[in-house]
Amino acid sequence: MKRFLISVCVVVLLCSFAGSASAKWQMSTIKFSASAYSVNENVGTAKITVQRSKGSWSFGSVSVRYATANGTATAGSDYKATSGTLSWSSNDYSDKTILIPIIDDLCNEPNETLKVTLSNQRGFVTVASPKTVTLTIIDNDPIACGNHCVEAGEQCDDGNTFGGDGCSATCKIEKCGNGVLDVGEECDDGNNINGDCCDSTCHFEKAGSSCNDSNSCSTGDQCNGAGLCVGTGTTCGNGTLDKGCGEQCDDGNTISGDGCSSTCVPEFCGDGSINNNGTEQCDNGAANSNTEPNACRGN
Repeated sequence: MKRFLISVCVVVLLCSFAGSASAKWQMSTIKFSASAYSVNENVGTAKITVQRSKGSWSFGSVSVRYATANGTATAGSDYKATSGTLSWSSNDYSDKTILIPIIDDLCNEPNETLKVTLSNQRGFVTVASPKTVTLTIIDNDPIACGNHCVEAGEQCDDGNTFGGDGCSATCKIEKCGNGVLDVGEECDDGNNINGDCCDSTCHFEKAGSSCNDSNSCSTGDQCNGAGLCVGTGTTCGNGTLDKGCGEQCDDGNTISGDGCSSTCVPEFCGDGSINNNGTEQCDNGAANSNTEPNACRGN
């Protein structure tokens, strides 16, 4: 009975303090030391400070739970998930620290965030706002091929800078037809088409294979066996005057001495060759002379 009466008195006193003297009697407060935190990715461990202030009505031990949660950062790849309890004895008002391991990867990525929350306080204590704060992890890695991270400008990244394994030394996907000479290829002209001297498997087509060198002045185009298409003939002699190919005449053959030379240039007296359908008896070019003895006369 005596113990019951004492308990009733305590309850009455507490209710009286809480109801009529709230402005005077204040419990101690637990709070974060800052509204937001940031650390470099290579910091190792982030330290979040939690403080307990002394109120006018502060007695007994107190505690609070804490826990991390993903923001844009992911537990297990960017940081290690952490939770636990911070405790203060009756007259302890020292700062407590939450330790959060930060994972330093090699990837160039945007800064990432995670949340830290205080909850489930115990004892005569309150938790001040904000009860949740943001921790920003500041990235410290440059873009680099070979770091196992596909970053800006890369098509692949297999963790090395060697070609021949499907991902090139510049982190581009190795495949025939990409216009890049990858390991194992003899040629790569940016397509997978046969008939252009670099076949669909990026190997040279055999010498003599038919091709088109896109030169309208050449004929008999053939692969040379080293990836090039070359013309074996010209349009000179086809009977059509192709001025765009440098022809000045075309009499349907490539025979000199008939007024149109074998290179489709008009023949004339003084050009150094005996031509003009047999009308010339001599032609010494610049050495022709109408006055010098024994010289070829130009008239």
